[in-house]
Amino acid sequence: MSKATDLTSWCFRERERLHAQLDELRSGSLRVSKRLKSGWIDVTPGNIQRIEHSIEALDHMLVCYGRGFYENAHNPLETM
Repeated sequence: MSKATDLTSWCFRERERLHAQLDELRSGSLRVSKRLKSGWIDVTPGNIQRIEHSIEALDHMLVCYGRGFYENAHNPLETM
């Protein structure tokens, strides 16, 4: 297996893992909090943004490696 194949396989797996986390965060079944001196604050919106950016970066990598067409229950990826 070539390194590019390994990389694209990892990208697909990571993309699925991040989408699963994103679904849980958006549905409210998973929340992320940060402890401050004054107490706990909800940092879920920031994590949602971070995951969305990570998915976009993975999508870009997959398109660059020519493996951009990807169909799943989330958003399909299309090649250029």
